[in-house]
Amino acid sequence: MSIAKRLVFFVVLAVASFGFVSHARAQARPSPHTQVVSVDPLGMALNGPLMFQYEWKTGPVYSWAVRAFYWPSRAASSGSVSDQWSAFGLGGAYRIYIADSRALTGLSVAPVANVFFFHGSELGRSGISVWVGGDIAYKWIFDEFSIEPIIELAIGFGPQGAQSSGPAVPAYTTGTQAVIGLSGGYAW
Repeated sequence: MSIAKRLVFFVVLAVASFGFVSHARAQARPSPHTQVVSVDPLGMALNGPLMFQYEWKTGPVYSWAVRAFYWPSRAASSGSVSDQWSAFGLGGAYRIYIADSRALTGLSVAPVANVFFFHGSELGRSGISVWVGGDIAYKWIFDEFSIEPIIELAIGFGPQGAQSSGPAVPAYTTGTQAVIGLSGGYAW
């Protein structure tokens, strides 16, 4: 079994086991907040995408998160060819709050899927990269303001081109990904 398959298997197994533990602790304290909208600019500072997220509570310890990404123009090199590219993306996560947490506050784990649409401005190339993995986060809500550090591990899939034609995505957006983020947002 390859390392990529082992990582995906581990993430799925970990999220599933946390789900059973969280389900057994369904007596968590209810949260007055049912929705959070946030932005994570840290990704851009670390050569990653800017993430916008909308999360809503679906149960005492469960929530869904929908994400939109913007990756500003960066220089990428494919063999001897250089290109300026940018990307937009969409993604989602199903959050399970664990360790005596309640939905929208506390420690959570989630399976994650993201799709990025890349376009190279100089060569006119485009491509799609898909990230599949999981994240772990901890969210605090102070009145209506939320803060959330997050660590995401994923495997990126997409075409890589060493030629000046054909679809391609930047090489560092495929393979094993580790993303660190810090979101700030508004809860209601």
